Amino acid sequence: MLPLLAKSYALAGALAAPGRTRRIMALKDRHRGERCFLLGNAPSLLDFDLSKLAGEQFFVVKKGYKALEHGLPAPIPYYVLSDLRGWDRIKADVSTLPVGAYLVRDTIAAKPEFRPPAERVVTFPSYRGGLRKQGFRHHPWQGLGNDSTVILFAAQIAFYMGFAEAYILGVDLDYSQDTTYFYAAGQTET
Repeated sequence: MLPLLAKSYALAGALAAPGRTRRIMALKDRHRGERCFLLGNAPSLLDFDLSKLAGEQFFVVKKGYKALEHGLPAPIPYYVLSDLRGWDRIKADVSTLPVGAYLVRDTIAAKPEFRPPAERVVTFPSYRGGLRKQGFRHHPWQGLGNDSTVILFAAQIAFYMGFAEAYILGVDLDYSQDTTYFYAAGQTET
């Protein structure tokens, strides 16, 4: 019964927005068997020689593009945004970044300030709850929830894209540090 129910939800999601669904489905197994790096925004990101990511597939999230100032190679293959927290601080930069593909939730794509070239944007529908509440989403055109970190949003997309290995950098779990992000000091953004 459950597989049939899952298939009917997948079909309903695909029929609701066929263009968006085609763009998401085009990502399926695009990088089968390859490795990728998922880059967070924590201070430990600066402990790595980011220039070594040249030629690698990697995802940056939110203000991760600021790592370009610290040796991250351009263009950024995948830039991921899943929520509007901090939108006012990044909206001026987002549409002009050296990015191969923007992987964003529909709440971001709907913002009037978000206007990168349409052919580089893949929009995922919103879904209430994340991995903790709804579990892993095998059909991302049904929607991807937002967990406590955008890295989980990126990880589900990377899995869907067929990456065999994913290395997570810059996701520090200790927020009692002097700096919370690699690009700014303090606890003001948490």
